[in-house]
Amino acid sequence: MKFAHPWLMSLLWIMPGLLLFFYYAGKSRKKRLALFGELDLLKRSAFDLGDRRFRMRAVLLWCSVLLLIIAALGPCIGHRLRPVGRGADIIIALDVSTSMLAQDMAPNRLERAKLAICDLVLQLEGDRVGLVVFAGTAFVQAPLTRDYDALLTLLERVDVDLIPVGGTNIQSAIERAVDAFKFSSGSQQVLIIVSDGENHLGDPIAVAKGAASQGVRVFTLGIGTSEGELIPITDEQGGTTYLKDNVGRIVRTRLDEQVLQEVAKAGGGAYRHAVRGDFGLDQIYHEVVAADDGEISESSEPINRFQVPLFLAVLLLGIEIMVERGRRLV
Repeated sequence: MKFAHPWLMSLLWIMPGLLLFFYYAGKSRKKRLALFGELDLLKRSAFDLGDRRFRMRAVLLWCSVLLLIIAALGPCIGHRLRPVGRGADIIIALDVSTSMLAQDMAPNRLERAKLAICDLVLQLEGDRVGLVVFAGTAFVQAPLTRDYDALLTLLERVDVDLIPVGGTNIQSAIERAVDAFKFSSGSQQVLIIVSDGENHLGDPIAVAKGAASQGVRVFTLGIGTSEGELIPITDEQGGTTYLKDNVGRIVRTRLDEQVLQEVAKAGGGAYRHAVRGDFGLDQIYHEVVAADDGEISESSEPINRFQVPLFLAVLLLGIEIMVERGRRLV
């Protein structure tokens, strides 16, 4: 049997220490009982010293701690096949500017985009995927990985408050993604930018051309409507107001398809417009897969069975609580 986290083996040193603790706790308990009289006399009397319960609780607690440590080590029993290979390396750059709160796509642009990304990730088999978030600047939220569960956990934390710098800096998003592709081993390097394209900063078209020259295909996905939508803001009292500009006028955010189309063309990719019922990420992914000549193979990986010792530890702790409660009721 192997362990998923063998570096935690040092935790086993807790076990002899715990034995010493129970030993001295038992001796201290007997000293306190001796204050009420001779222990031999007390044992021969009808008075219940609770020695059996004390030893039982000590054993249950000791075994529970041991099982918890084993669960933390991650005992691996058995193997399963997992698709690996070159596959495609895909980075999704998600716009988290304030305009993504507009509700022309329910529940709003950002949440709808997160749902679509989640749906896409659950389809992947062997491809690595990463996540870049951007507004006025950009950073890598999740590096390229096949650990889809970890990426989805990081995706859940994405919000418009993640980046305090306002604006929509597509140039910065492309630059961060290209940096993240430096250690790519995939058959393709694909960047998918999900944004409303409004109030863009820098020169994203020139940077997209540079990315394409380095082998990174840049796709763009426009979210929103050309008619535009107001941006709801929740105040401190929980009420809803709408975002205003510096002179007090209510802001209406509109999808800027032109810049997104030009970025995709310069990056050797394609532009899609997200609509209700067909967000467009699937179309882009299928286009990437169709052009992928990388071979996907399967490898065997051990199965972490931490649930078994964890369940037993919780069960023993439950029994210990019942033993302690029974002592109090006696």
